[in-house]
Amino acid sequence: MHNNESREPNLDSIDFVITWVNSNDPEWQQDFEKHSDGRRAIGNFRNMGTLQYVFRGIESFAPWVRKIHLVTYGHSPPWLNLTHPKLHLVRHEDILPSDALPNFHSGAIELAFGNIKDLSEKFVYFNDDMFMIKATSKDRFFRRDLPKDFFQIRILFHNGRFSHSIHEQMSLIAGLFQTKDVFTWHMFPKVFNVRYGIIENLRTFLSLIVSKTLSCFVIYHHPQPHLKTNIEEASHTFADKIKKLQRKKFRDLDSISQYLFRFWGLINGRFYPYQPRDALYRTISSKSDIDEAIDRARRSDHRFVCFNDSADLTEAEYSYFTKRVGDFLDDKLPDPCSFEITKEE
Repeated sequence: MHNNESREPNLDSIDFVITWVNSNDPEWQQDFEKHSDGRRAIGNFRNMGTLQYVFRGIESFAPWVRKIHLVTYGHSPPWLNLTHPKLHLVRHEDILPSDALPNFHSGAIELAFGNIKDLSEKFVYFNDDMFMIKATSKDRFFRRDLPKDFFQIRILFHNGRFSHSIHEQMSLIAGLFQTKDVFTWHMFPKVFNVRYGIIENLRTFLSLIVSKTLSCFVIYHHPQPHLKTNIEEASHTFADKIKKLQRKKFRDLDSISQYLFRFWGLINGRFYPYQPRDALYRTISSKSDIDEAIDRARRSDHRFVCFNDSADLTEAEYSYFTKRVGDFLDDKLPDPCSFEITKEE
């Protein structure tokens, strides 16, 4: 266990990191086909064509961001203003070792975030399907220079590749943790906090009693605050595991990802207790799913929305999905931002 405070306290700057891939890029497709084993679904890498709305939301509702680091295979969307003073285009080759390229493993790319040049100590990680649609302050992500997060435990049931990945990361973390570490004067009020609510605290307590160790942290899929300190420490502690994983070009059952950095911050108490209730997340597997999700998003007052398309969507369903999402976002964020090149330019 480590000291609970950030090594660089009172830093005001906050960066955003966004990962994006254009699966329509011929060069990317050529590399994908060359290294794919034929069983990999290109649908897992589909580009929704909505990245500009991520930038519009950030400029409209988080103008305080210092810099946006856009991490890509090497390409960039044609509308993106590459000379924008707040934009830093990060290519995989800038952060991954040469023998790990090309890479189609999102976890391997996320585990290299610590190599992003000029990344601030405090940053927020966005996927390209996470949209900010309401004014958001710095305090939504950080308090007292610590990420706002929650320490909640559940018993993990294996029901697919993702659960295996979470188990792999929790096993690494649990190896450095004992249940008694929860009941220290420092950790107890962070693990069992009034902000979580009685039910969530009870679930964590029962999960710890039943499993007698860390089974699975409750996870979520919306913008995640991080400290670079956690990346540096976890990368050093699990260096061999990370080095091995980054040479894998695709995800498999023993994959790990940026969740490792979040988990590291949680077991070290390097977070400010907070229960997020301002994000809407939906996995879309059918037309009815997207209809329900869009209807919910229009009726709600959420700060963030995330529409995560299933790789199982047919081409017709995916076309419907992108149309409905695009219409919703264009209604919420209709005006181009300074990160976009206008026709006049």
